[in-house]
Formats: sequence, structure tokens, C-alpha cells
Amino acid sequence: MTAEGVQVAMPRSDCGSMPPQPRARLPSHPAHPAKPVHRTEAQSAHRGNFFSSLFTLVNVILGTGMLTLPYSFAKAGVATGFLIMLVYGSLLFSTAYVVVCISDLTGAQSFEAIVHRLLGPRAGVVTSVMVAVYAFFMSTSCLIIVADMAGPMAHYVAPDAHEGFTAFAVRREAHILLGAILALPAMLMKDFTALRFTSLLAFCCLIFVVGVVTAYYFKGVDDDAPVPTPQNASSLAISEAGGSSMNLWPESIQIIYSIPNIALSLTCQLQIAAIYPEMEDKHRSPAYFTKVMGTAYALVLIVYIPITIFGYMTFPHNTPPNILEGDYPASDWAIMLSRGCLMLVAICTMPLNHHPCRSALRDLWDAWWAKAAEKDRDVGEGTGLVAAADARSHVTGRTGTDFTSHRHIVPPRDMFFYVECFGAWLVMIGIACVVPTLSVLCSIINFTAGVLIMFIFPGVFLRNVEELPYAYLPSSRAGLSRLGAFYIVWGVLSGIVAFASFLEGTFFDRQ
Repeated sequence: MTAEGVQVAMPRSDCGSMPPQPRARLPSHPAHPAKPVHRTEAQSAHRGNFFSSLFTLVNVILGTGMLTLPYSFAKAGVATGFLIMLVYGSLLFSTAYVVVCISDLTGAQSFEAIVHRLLGPRAGVVTSVMVAVYAFFMSTSCLIIVADMAGPMAHYVAPDAHEGFTAFAVRREAHILLGAILALPAMLMKDFTALRFTSLLAFCCLIFVVGVVTAYYFKGVDDDAPVPTPQNASSLAISEAGGSSMNLWPESIQIIYSIPNIALSLTCQLQIAAIYPEMEDKHRSPAYFTKVMGTAYALVLIVYIPITIFGYMTFPHNTPPNILEGDYPASDWAIMLSRGCLMLVAICTMPLNHHPCRSALRDLWDAWWAKAAEKDRDVGEGTGLVAAADARSHVTGRTGTDFTSHRHIVPPRDMFFYVECFGAWLVMIGIACVVPTLSVLCSIINFTAGVLIMFIFPGVFLRNVEELPYAYLPSSRAGLSRLGAFYIVWGVLSGIVAFASFLEGTFFDRQ
């Protein structure tokens, strides 16, 4: 033990050839002991393996971003878009690896638990609020996708519905409600590993959608796409099958609109802090999980590249914010099935995004009850009621301090679980009904909490540990601090861009 921090036993090194490393020191908070980790029975069993973690992670990363990428590349230009994807993909992979290493170091099983352990309980409470907001809106975006996909299908099936149940069935609100009802059973699952089969199903659906978008490019939906004029020096037309063309470089300042969407389509920092601890004991190491992450990002690129290129080139000068809102034939069975597949993907992704929200709200709930119980204990000290309550708690097995009243007995966890699940479910439905488009919601998510979770907090983590004896990270305290400062600065700049994108999308017309 030192005056600077608490010594924590380090896991084995990721590199077999590395010499034994000294023990790392984490910041200590003597007045606030380390936050207890709440583990469900499923988490304690550590059932996650390579493939379950892989497809869960792929489904988390793909999420809502795939549909907006063709539009983002249309604004940024193909070459610029891929450059943005390469830069942000590399940085987000590295910050995800930092989160995994810190989780392995501290034993924390959620993102907010890492913050609590490194920065103290107050920072943990603030982070829980941010995580809850971020994950909540990510879940809500899944319902928006369901409504966007179901609308054309419903109007094709019932084009003249004006009254009765049929008129309600073609409304956007009905589609949102249907998606929420289908997602509810999976939302009641208590860990990520339990969602491994739905994640695999969602990935298969995405592969089918990519195939359909690619096939329609070669089939030629828009054979009369205009070709850029020679006077347009900032673009280069590339003619392909069907006469499609695309811009390699941006034509206006609207490139700022592309950056938040591309960045959001590659993020997984929040969920990865809970996926990693569920790995089997024999595989739970940052070195092994790096292979999972690398494979996941490779599969994501396999999905992203064709749907981005061929989706954009199908509608080169009129690319919609949601690619399947393009001028595809409404009666084609492949397009109808693709929309149904994307509805299924969104429904399967919603529980993955809701899981961190529930965990963060549970932490806030526990913190409130603990503070209330501590206040009651202070009142009861010196009266003999504390000792009586402790003895009664030992006999009955009840938690909380019930020596003054029953109002500070912590309710059973199952009670909170179901109240939070159904409450969040209802609020998500309400917000999805009033938020107009997916692109606006992506900007809101990035501006509020996205950059904090993707860049700033990983940077703060690195600046608050003495050393991390893992591969691919600086070995010195100064190196970790410099890398953390870089992440923080990049996160601030990304936040400014996201805010500018939000203003541009809200108050100015995007031509």
C-alpha cells in the first residue's frame, strides 16, 4: 500500500515474452470503498465464448448505422468517407481495447462501474446518468428504424386504408408499437450472452440486405442518373453499370454531417464493458478478446463496404438518409423481404442497447437507497437501534436499515428489473413517435453522450492509472497520460463537429 494509490494484482501479461510487470496502482478513495459488483447468475457462470461474443459485438456495432452510411458518403464523397471511416474505426478500436484492459484490471462489469472504481462515486453517478441517456436513445433509434421499414410495406398491402383498424395499422405509431412488443421478450433477458442467437439471426438478415442492395445496383434502378459537369472540379464521376456515378470528394461544408453518423456506426465501447466480463474464465483476457474485436470489425466492414458503395451509386445524386427509402420498386419481393429483415435486425438490437441503460439506472437506484439508509443509520446511532437492526437483518436476511421504518429497505432486484424494463419500454415508444428521422437522433446521441463514452472517458481512464501491462499500450505512466490526452482532445473536437452537424440538420436545409 502506498500513499498514492491502492495496489491491485495484475492479470497475466498479454505477451508471453514480456518480463514480469510491477503491480499497477489505481486511485484510492478511502472514504468511499470500491463499489460492489452486482452479478446475475448468468454473469457469474461466464458462459460467453468466441462466437457468442463475436456475433453479439457485431450486432452492437452494426446497429442503426448501416442505413445512414450511403447518405453520409454522398455528403462526404467516397474517398473522404472511407478516410473518415478508417480514422474513426482505428481510434474506436483502440479505445474499445482500452476499455477491455481497464475492465480486466479493475474487475468491473459495466462502463459506469469502471468510472466508479477509477474516479470515485460522484463521477460514477454522473456517468450512470450519461450512460442511461446514451443507451436509451440508441434503443429508441431501433424503433425509428422499425417504423421507417414497416411504413412502405403497410401502404403497399393496404393503399386505400382510411378507417377502422386498417387505417390504424398503416400509421407510424402502430409500427412502432409492433416493434416494441416484439422486442419486449428479449429486453427481459438479463445478460448479453442470452442474446447470442438473436445476434446471429440479425447478422444473417444483414447479409441478405447487403446482397439485395448490391443486386439492385447492377440491375439498374436509376438508369438516368445525371453525370457531373466538367465545371465541377471538386468531384470525379465514375461510370459503372446502369450509368451510375459518384463523387470522390465533398462538394460543400455538409461533410460535417457525415462525421457523426460514420463514427456512431463503429462504436461499441459501452456494451463491450459488459460483454467482456461474461467470457469464460479460460478465455477472459484482453489478448484473446482482441481477436474477437478484430474479427468483429472485419465482419462489419464486409457488410458496410458493399451497402455503402452500391447503395450510394444506385442513387448517386438523390441518396436518401435511409437507403431503403430510395426509389426501389415497392412490390418487389426482395425489397419487401429486406425491409422485414431490417425490422428484425432493429428488434434484435434494441435489447443490446437497452442492457447498459438498465445497468446504469440500477446503479443510480442502489446509490440512492444506500444514501438514504446511511442517513437513517446516522440518526439511529447511539440509540441502540442500529445494533438491533443488524441483528434482525442477520436473522431475517433482509437488506437495508429498517430500524426506523420500512421505507429504506432495498426492494428486491427483480422488482426494479421489471419496473425499469416496462417503464423504459413505454417511454421509448413515446419518444420514437415524436422524433422525425433517424439522422436527427444520431446527431442528438453524439452531441449528448457519445463522444464522452467513445473518447473522453477512455482518455481519462488512461490518465488515472499508473501502468497497464498489456500489449499495444504504452509501458510508462507518461506514455499513458499522453495517449489519454490525445483521446480527450479528439473527443472534444468530435463533439464540436457533432454539435455543428446537429445545428446544420436542425436549422438549415440539407440540399
